[in-house]
Amino acid sequence: MSSLFIDDTTAFEKFSMSNMNISDNVIRQKSMEAVDLKENVSTLGLQSYILSNLRLNNDENKISLSLNSSRINRFGKKNNLDFFISWADVIVDKIENFTDSETFLSSFATPLDFESESATLKPIAVLLLLTRLNSDYEANRIESTKLIIDDMERDVDLVSVLNNFSRLMEIRELVSDRGNSYFKVVTPVIDDLSVSVNTKSISLRSQKLRNLIIKFSDETEISIIDYFNRYSSFIINFDRVELVYSHRKLFKDSRLLGNTEAFLRVFKPYPELDNVESEKGDVETDSTGFSDDSVFGFVESTFLDDSQFFICDDLGKEWADHIGLYDDHISFFHSKYKNSRFSASDFQDIVGQAQKNLGNLSPSDNQWEAKRTFWNRNFSLNNTATQIQRVRKGESADAAIEYFQKLKSFPNLTKKVFLVINFISKADLTDRLERLKRDEQFRERNEVIQILWFVSSLISSCNEVSAETYIICKE
Repeated sequence: MSSLFIDDTTAFEKFSMSNMNISDNVIRQKSMEAVDLKENVSTLGLQSYILSNLRLNNDENKISLSLNSSRINRFGKKNNLDFFISWADVIVDKIENFTDSETFLSSFATPLDFESESATLKPIAVLLLLTRLNSDYEANRIESTKLIIDDMERDVDLVSVLNNFSRLMEIRELVSDRGNSYFKVVTPVIDDLSVSVNTKSISLRSQKLRNLIIKFSDETEISIIDYFNRYSSFIINFDRVELVYSHRKLFKDSRLLGNTEAFLRVFKPYPELDNVESEKGDVETDSTGFSDDSVFGFVESTFLDDSQFFICDDLGKEWADHIGLYDDHISFFHSKYKNSRFSASDFQDIVGQAQKNLGNLSPSDNQWEAKRTFWNRNFSLNNTATQIQRVRKGESADAAIEYFQKLKSFPNLTKKVFLVINFISKADLTDRLERLKRDEQFRERNEVIQILWFVSSLISSCNEVSAETYIICKE
């Protein structure tokens, strides 16, 4: 339907879209409007968005399309019934004679026929979406929530409960006592949450969550599990890397696996990371710096010298673990040490940290005073006050803030985001991605799929704030 009214002269005036990425810190929904978005919007990253509404202009003949409800609305007067019937006849003719072709909208996620694919779907992870629930709270539509157990009721704080489900959760295929396979969601909070792949859709199941009841201001009630199923407030990805289920539809990101060469370019290997043994090292009261065998020590020895100012912003309301201010660019460094290998959950943590701080690459004026106080203190860890100054290079916190503000005013300022990790090797990741492209089975397959989605999400988020993305890892 989205292509029925598109030709070479079509102007795309408005898009409303939802993000189908499994990262929990991405922008979930956004709208954009211009004279012609085709001239203003880069197609890079659009493949992770589901287009829900759009407005087109064909020589001043405007059409709005609601793709979720298949509604077509032509702007202007609807003079009489004869006019409407004539217009409907034109639409039917367009549908009957439609020929699929590549258009600007092909850059978005591609919907697939769920029924023809359902038998081959194997879910591996699920992310619950709290957007609609939060909107209901903000609009005061939710009056209370209660937990019913053995005819006993007690009030509960639903927001606190759902905070336990705000991250991507692993799905494992298990066999029941009856010999039937089922897909269990791994969470320490609820032991009976599962995913059911039906003929026409996917649903969540949990008897325990069925006992958690939402009461609305209009006196209607619904269990939280039915609420999520009714509005399909979840995203699922599968062992087929390019597929995602969202908004009751199955979508394909055909560019995700085909873009692995470009994807791998953000990974920068450093052999020194083979020698790190912790994130911050052992710090003592007389420590004046981070040890060489720590990730923090590696970051400072590698990236500090070329900077004008280098700041340790770790702990508290941090923007990054380290902030580097250079001649013409700002860099945020997010560091993580883990003994794991190809850990999707560990990678999710650091990607989330980077995504939620992208706005701080261009901080507002009211944020400086808190940073001035914080950067004037020495680094302290686990109640151990050290001699490690937070301004690792530069005269003072005041001078660093003044220089940061100066850089922020540069029209051609470059912004960079670095993830510094020791638990991924570029060579190993390259090998696993090649095996994914060949559709081979291997032990870390599910984790690599999720890492691929997380990195794609991070790159897309960074592009939206005009920031470059780099992942510093092992060779």
